[in-house]
Amino acid sequence: MKLRKSKVLIIVIIVFFPYFFVKSQAQDFDFGLKLGPNLACFQRPGSYGFPDSRLSLHMGIYGTYLLSATHAFQLAVLYSGEGERRNSGSIHAVDKLSYINIPLIYQHRFPKGFSLCFGYQLGVLMDAQRVIKTAKGNSTTMTLNTNEDYDIFNTSLLFGVGHRFDFGLGIGLQYNIGFLDLHEKSSGKFTSQVLQLSLAYSLHKFMQQLTSIDDTHAH
Repeated sequence: MKLRKSKVLIIVIIVFFPYFFVKSQAQDFDFGLKLGPNLACFQRPGSYGFPDSRLSLHMGIYGTYLLSATHAFQLAVLYSGEGERRNSGSIHAVDKLSYINIPLIYQHRFPKGFSLCFGYQLGVLMDAQRVIKTAKGNSTTMTLNTNEDYDIFNTSLLFGVGHRFDFGLGIGLQYNIGFLDLHEKSSGKFTSQVLQLSLAYSLHKFMQQLTSIDDTHAH
């Protein structure tokens, strides 16, 4: 069931990818690539911060519709590595969760490229594994398939800050806090939290620069 839904989602991404290229020709639409590290962990009752965080990454594509000089909406499709890392004596366990996330973000833009954002994100679980390593005596590693332990869907609220440069590069810091109980076998509520640092590059800006160079050579 999970694999089938994941494959359908991938097909949807492939179908809509050319649409972003077509829309990127419009002046009120921006399109590009996004990449950066994740700092992720699970939130349990009584736990705060990122004590058992896992360092991973996110990457994908985004499209931004500009309503005005100060208001914009961004839709993205991202791969995101999440989960957590825990140590107990000589045993080290890493829960590796792979998601396809679809965030819808409102951006309030300020002069000089700064922005504040908040939004909602839907995540679809692609794969879940637990890697267990023992460091005592002969070191051993064991990988368990834990797909059945987690709900296939995750939803998050997100907010953050960003800055855009004139040459097409952008940087952003975003905090995603999940509000669905992820772990089907846990006794208490088990949610996700992810801190993301993103680099974004505007392909729309890149295309404009290429067009400008071609026009210059033509004259």
